[in-house]
Amino acid sequence: LDAATGDVLWKTQFAGGVFEFRETDARPGIVYVGAEEIEQVMGAGETTQQRIQTHYQAFRVDEGTAVWKRAVNFSKPMNRSIIALDRGLLVSDGDNDKGKLQLLDYDTGGSLWGNKGRGIEIAGQVVDHSFAGTDLVLTTGYDSVWTNKDTAYLLYVLDTASGSFKFAKPFEVKGRMLGTELTQQGLIYVTTHEINIFDPATGALRNAPVLRSRKPLVTVDDGPRVYAFNSDDGFVYRFDRGDGAVAKLS
Repeated sequence: LDAATGDVLWKTQFAGGVFEFRETDARPGIVYVGAEEIEQVMGAGETTQQRIQTHYQAFRVDEGTAVWKRAVNFSKPMNRSIIALDRGLLVSDGDNDKGKLQLLDYDTGGSLWGNKGRGIEIAGQVVDHSFAGTDLVLTTGYDSVWTNKDTAYLLYVLDTASGSFKFAKPFEVKGRMLGTELTQQGLIYVTTHEINIFDPATGALRNAPVLRSRKPLVTVDDGPRVYAFNSDDGFVYRFDRGDGAVAKLS
């Protein structure tokens, strides 16, 4: 739409009910679009089932024509964490159980990572990300269909140049992820049950002692500090974002 008048400058058909848009300085004048399409189909026994498709395509902003010869399609819900990297667009075709990371070439849509471009396996959906130099720290929410456990949150360190993980296993945090922040000390993360600093260089925790509880913590963010009430022992703790120090207050 023309910003001044609202007139339609161009329109193109692209199926979906939920959309995500990304632009990057690496390809000016191009908008990358993810679209999730949900269809109601008739299954066995005349029961209604949902069929979910996710489509990715690149469009020229000035005229609306498609850049890629064909859209990239996955039979999974769309992961809204679509990340623009130097070489391409990082998307995930995963759900809460299993999936793969795909790096789509900016110009062709071709998959660049994994064996024969099939991507690299990852557990869960990407729920947050932070850059640590050239590395990318990904937080995923993983809920295995084979267990009755609640969602587990995992930290992956991805080498974006090679398309491989720096460590053989992801680091699992305790509780539901509330937020992350990358600092000079590492990746500060706050969950319902834990506050700590994850070191992307080693794949381990930087801080000791660990502020962790069996029951949910009650946390208050106060600028450079986080205050937490641990009902396990009845104490209020102070976590310093600057150096990761944990102090028992009262």
